[in-house]
Amino acid sequence: MKFITGSIFLVAGILLILTCIAVLSMNDGQLIINGADIHSTGGIAAACAGGAIGLLAALFVLGVTGLVLIGVPIGLTLVAIVIVGVVALTITPLLLPLLLIAMLVLVIKKCLHTSDATQKS
Repeated sequence: MKFITGSIFLVAGILLILTCIAVLSMNDGQLIINGADIHSTGGIAAACAGGAIGLLAALFVLGVTGLVLIGVPIGLTLVAIVIVGVVALTITPLLLPLLLIAMLVLVIKKCLHTSDATQKS
């Protein structure tokens, strides 16, 4: 999709340049703006410059839109990570009794293991 959009703007830019060259090479360039006739090549050049500025503005807008579309998933990922961290911190006090029981089992197991080792020797 990105390649197609870039290609469309590239073709539009090339057509704009070729149109400006073709119009400026003619003897009588006539441009009508708000009902007023402009007969000089300066008016045609101004129109071509306006088209070029419009093309550059459209490319800039597409670039900014691309940056926004890249930034939104990154921001949402960071929000999800923060939410998971907060949930983990809130669950920690609920797990404390289980941790104490597990620690007690390990201590008893170690005591039994050391007493078996002293009886065998």
